[in-house]
Order: sequence, then C-alpha cells, then structure tokens
Amino acid sequence: MLSVSRRSAHSGQALTSTDLPDFFVLGAAKSGTTSLHHYLRQHSALHLPEVKELDFFNAPKENFESGLEWYLEYFRGADGRVSGEATPLYFRAPDLVPSRMRRVYGTSSPQFLLILRDPVRRAYSHYLHKVSQGTEPLSFEEALEAEDARPERKRHEWKSYFQDGLYAQTLSRWLEFFPRERFFIMLSENLREHPHHVLYSVFQFLGVDPKEPIDTSARLNRTDEQASRILGIVLSVLPSWLPPLARRWTPEALRLWIEQIVRRSARGGDGSRSSLNPKLERQLRRRYAPHVRHLEELIDRDLSAWLPEETD
Repeated sequence: MLSVSRRSAHSGQALTSTDLPDFFVLGAAKSGTTSLHHYLRQHSALHLPEVKELDFFNAPKENFESGLEWYLEYFRGADGRVSGEATPLYFRAPDLVPSRMRRVYGTSSPQFLLILRDPVRRAYSHYLHKVSQGTEPLSFEEALEAEDARPERKRHEWKSYFQDGLYAQTLSRWLEFFPRERFFIMLSENLREHPHHVLYSVFQFLGVDPKEPIDTSARLNRTDEQASRILGIVLSVLPSWLPPLARRWTPEALRLWIEQIVRRSARGGDGSRSSLNPKLERQLRRRYAPHVRHLEELIDRDLSAWLPEETD
C-alpha cells in the first residue's frame, strides 16, 4: 500500500508528510494555469518544480502505486519554502484524484488554487487547442454534437469541450474530500486583467509575503490560441465530408495567406481577435446557465457575466 512513510531508495531516510507539496494549482484546461505557475515560481518563499503537470495523482494505478518516491524528488529542494505543483487536469478527475490525495495526506490537507474561466470561452479555446494539434477535424458545432452523442468516448479523448465546463458538478465532488476553506478560487479574467491584485490575495492565502514584486508582463500559452483561432474559423465553414487530413492544420507557409483572407471577414477589419459564432455562443450560454447558477451558490461569487443576456 502506498504510504508517505516509505524510505527513499536514494537516501535511505524515511519520508514524512512534510515532504509532500503544501498546495496544488488546479483549474479548468485553457484557463490560465501556465501563467499562474510562472508567476508563483517567481516568489522567493515558494517552491514549484520547473516542470508543470507532473500528473502523479491521476497516473495509471501501477505508476501511482510505485511512483511516490519519484514524485517527492521534485520537492526536496524546497528548503523550508512553501511547496506546490501545478497539474490543472487533476481537477477534471474528481472520482480519482481527491481520494488518492486523501489517502496520501491522511488527516492533513493541502491547499488548492483553483482557476476557472468563462465556460463558453474555455470550451472554444479547448477546441482550438485540439485543432492546432491536428487532432480535431470537425467544426466546433460538429464537435459539440459528437460529444453529446458519445460523451464518455470524447472525455477519454480529451475532447470534452462542454463537459469540462461543468465546474459546480466537479467542485462538489472535491468538497466531499476537502473543506471549502482550503480552496482559493479565482477567475481567469480577473487574473488576466488584474494580476497583481489577484496574486496579492493568493500569496496571503498561502501565508507568504503578498507584496513581493512579480513580473506579470508575460502572457503564456496565448500564441497557439491566436494562431489556431484563424484555423478554427476556416474549419468551421468547411464541409464535414472533406477527408479529416484535409481539415487539419496546414503548413506554416500557408498561415499568412489564411490569415489575410479570414481576418477580413472574421474580424470585420477592426483588428480585434476573431470570436465564436454568436448564435452558437448563445446556445452554449443557455445550456450552461443552470450550472453557472449552481456555481455562484457554491463559491458565493457573482458570475452573471457568464450567463446569457436577458434578451436571449
């Protein structure tokens, strides 16, 4: 049985619960966890591995059972600092990860930094990410229909664009294992627009100096989304009967040509970033509405900006 009292094969010293990370960065995919990880690593009182997404607590059973000593090696250099790790996909496995953490931590409890993004924007960004990887041949509307038809298969393929935005449902499962006060919940848009204000509160929550200066000028994981947005629009208008390979990412030499054509129609010539089809966005906001209202109650936060307009 996996236990934190096992001895390190390297040092022969007994491992204790103090070797475990003090906090975890969780989040919906495509919600800003890469930027948050970058900011946290700058604080002198925090220790986070350079490697993001260690994927230990959601690993296959045999890797989890045998991998604790490997995992703890990432935190041996903490030297008294508050340690943590960022694997956002832990959040989407509420039937596996919390129980494993409870098993390892025993009666103690880590802290959690949970970052959430407007579920409609998150879903579309998730879709564009898969498009840029060349693994999503469908238009966004077709991909949502495919997910509705085979939700478990699409979840396994990590094409659960709609499902991964059901935050209240997922958070409720986590709260069965850890108390609400162990979670600091932030919104992606707040971190993007007011990073220093959000980080001040985050550092207070973690018990470190909230005034330590942090360089927030870098906005990470944005380039792929900007580039794949153009391709996403192209794919959304191509016929579904085209061979999948013809609907995937094209060589970079073709990118400028695509951008020149698509930007004029998709951006209306105003230079702003292309956006989701308004009709489909309204449909998604209506589908998400009861889940967003549930989340509002769960985290005591106004999320009206995520709800459909009253005229919808």
